[in-house]
Amino acid sequence: MFKRKYRNDKAYLPELRKVELQAECLSGAFIGSIWRSLGRRESDFRYVLNAAYSTASHGTAKNIAYWVTRGFQQETPGSCNTFSAPKSRVA
Repeated sequence: MFKRKYRNDKAYLPELRKVELQAECLSGAFIGSIWRSLGRRESDFRYVLNAAYSTASHGTAKNIAYWVTRGFQQETPGSCNTFSAPKSRVA
């Protein structure tokens, strides 16, 4: 995990959430890049989002959906920079 030192959980948990949301986005980017080759319709993506909602410990359900969808639509890891995102997008 991180090699950084944090004073307490209050300082550590927001950084951890950024990593977890970035992982959600990266999974969306991968899924988006192969989706059509699997013969899937974009409307089937709702199933993926519903699965992502069930892991709300990585952030709010709204933000998980945002990052998974962002990665899926842009199909590139470059779209997943949670460390430069506004605080409201990594809550």
